[in-house]
This record gives sequence, structure tokens and C-alpha cells, in this order.
Amino acid sequence: MIIREGETILYRSLPGKYEIATQEQFEAIKNVYDDEGNIIHVKEDLSIQWELADINWFAGQHIEKYYPLWKQSNITREGGDALTRMDTFINAVRAWSNTTPLPNPWSGSLEVIIPEE
Repeated sequence: MIIREGETILYRSLPGKYEIATQEQFEAIKNVYDDEGNIIHVKEDLSIQWELADINWFAGQHIEKYYPLWKQSNITREGGDALTRMDTFINAVRAWSNTTPLPNPWSGSLEVIIPEE
């Protein structure tokens, strides 16, 4: 994640290491306060730029939420309908992560991708 003010990079994080973890937290850093805690200015030109490594990290976390690596190994070894369901889910998450432009991982669009029962 890269946070910019105009063209200037203010903050850059490694994938999965986010001090700003939600859209609400991002919106809050736009505010500039005086000594009494009153908002005196809002930085309207702050923006987030997601990098492919960020999107891949979110996608990997989402896959492992439903299919931890040990479970993926067991399903792959056993095959059958469970493998087809897992493959369909993983392919849907991969399709999400490969969209152009890169998706916003905070939009909720990833969370609607769930495995079939």
C-alpha cells in the first residue's frame, strides 16, 4: 500500500503489514487537528495506491481462511467433488486479484467470494 499526498509518497508498507487497516482509518488520517483536537483542515488530496503484492496478500489470506494449506493438501490428495469446489473458489479469488485496474481490498468485493457448500 502506498499513501500519497498529490504525487508525494507519504507512507509505503510491506504486503500484510498495514498500520492503516481500514478505509475508516485512512479517512481519519486526512484530518489535521489543532491543539484542542478540533479539525482545522482536511487533506483532500490523499490517496491509496494498491500494489499487486498487496492484492495477492489479501487474496492469499482469503483463500487460507477457508482452505488452510493442510486442508488444500488433503483435498488435492483425495480429489473428487471437494477438489472441484476448492478449485472453483481459488480460481474465483485469483480472477478477483487479476482484475484491471487492481481491486480495492477494502471494498468488500473479495468477501463475497465464498466456497460452495
